Amino acid sequence: MKKKSFFKEPLLISQEEMAMLLGITRSQWSMVALGQRGLSAKSKVKLATVQLHVNKITLVKQAKLVQEQKQEDEMQKAKVSLLMDNSVKQLQLQRKLTRMQKNFQAALNTLHFLASYQQEAQNELLLKVLEIKANNVLDKNTLAQQEVLKIKLEVLKYEETLLRHRKKKL
Repeated sequence: MKKKSFFKEPLLISQEEMAMLLGITRSQWSMVALGQRGLSAKSKVKLATVQLHVNKITLVKQAKLVQEQKQEDEMQKAKVSLLMDNSVKQLQLQRKLTRMQKNFQAALNTLHFLASYQQEAQNELLLKVLEIKANNVLDKNTLAQQEVLKIKLEVLKYEETLLRHRKKKL
């Protein structure tokens, strides 16, 4: 059997608590909610009073409760904090990406230099060390790693846009 809905607004009131409000047992309230039993006149008056107050919720909602305002203030603080964290992450990622790009380009320039200088070199060992060093820098700053950072940066920028939009809503 389907349970009757007595209220327009959802409430955090258990069957036990509702029964206590009406002055009946939980099992009696359960049967009333299922439509298997009626209420006494006294309980009907109490239920009507409860329903009246529940129906007033929409009117009360217009005037914010202290708890509601506190929650909204906390949400605003959280959004500001998230925006600040986002800005810091963007800055860190941008610096890391710039450093990677700079190192990558320097390593490529070194390899191009070594390729053209090979014929005139007298110290082959030094050139080999420079080549190994340049290749190591390339391995640490690959284009794939740079692309990952670019994507992460784009995601952070999108997150920032979303946070700014949500911040304006309140």
